[in-house]
Amino acid sequence: MIDVKVLNQITDLEKKNCKSCTKTVGASHANGAQKICKECPIGKKIRKLGTKLEITRADKVLSKGESMTFTDVCFLLEQNVQMKRIYSALGFRKGEYETYMRRHGVDPRGNPLRKAATK
Repeated sequence: MIDVKVLNQITDLEKKNCKSCTKTVGASHANGAQKICKECPIGKKIRKLGTKLEITRADKVLSKGESMTFTDVCFLLEQNVQMKRIYSALGFRKGEYETYMRRHGVDPRGNPLRKAATK
């Protein structure tokens, strides 16, 4: 979920500083303004605050909750998301998650199950 306080801080910085900035006059946002803003202390603050707003792909997948697919779960494991976060998002308890994974032929960490040796 996006932090509204951080978003408001960015908006305030832009309103108070960026709109009246003479360095970006005539510069297209796609190239000139970005180069200028990288050197600007206000631009640096805005970028630092912006990193707090980034939502990762893993967070988006987790937000699917009970609608996550097995492929989604495998992706999350590849991204080193904690198993507890995964099974909680799925609405499972730990044992239910382990059973779910075994039914798909893998252990709870997504590794293929070893076949039992026959005598």
